[in-house]
Amino acid sequence: MLNKFAIGRRLGLGYGLILGILLVSTAVAILEFRSLEAATGEVKRQTDQIILSHDAYANALQAMAYTGALAGSQDSLGRETYLSQLKIHREAYQAELDSLKAMATTAETQSLLGEAVAAVGSARESNLKVLALTQSGKMADAMKVYAAESCPKIAVWNAAATQELSATVQEISRTAADLAQVSETMAVAVAAFQV
Repeated sequence: MLNKFAIGRRLGLGYGLILGILLVSTAVAILEFRSLEAATGEVKRQTDQIILSHDAYANALQAMAYTGALAGSQDSLGRETYLSQLKIHREAYQAELDSLKAMATTAETQSLLGEAVAAVGSARESNLKVLALTQSGKMADAMKVYAAESCPKIAVWNAAATQELSATVQEISRTAADLAQVSETMAVAVAAFQV
């Protein structure tokens, strides 16, 4: 069939075919690079979310620890130090939880984060009781409230934070699998381009 065409036309068709393959390969590579960039950005966002979750968790636990130290302290200077540290950690975890809410993309993560926020809010109510009792000089009552109400809420916060972290790690695993698939497609496109 190609024998009907002159040599120039056959060469032109061959070069055109090669050029067409190169254009398709280039288009696929460009699209895959964009997919790779998006997947990499998603992995970074999810990694940032894990770090922020850890920081919020650590600051919430620090706030609980300072509340307990405040309830057990007989020294007024020590109580002032504990109060200032409590305020710092409370503000930090609240800001981190707000940032996490803004970063949550899936309904599951938003729900788990809502549970963690509710646990922190519940613990905060108990801690405010402890603070009020401490400020009124009722140290024994403050310790009782801390032991009976605040400490059990650490377990609730721990469970909620652990579930949220686990869901985020699962998201990263799914995104990493997508990233691997995009990389494979890019490798095929690059190989086709080299042929």
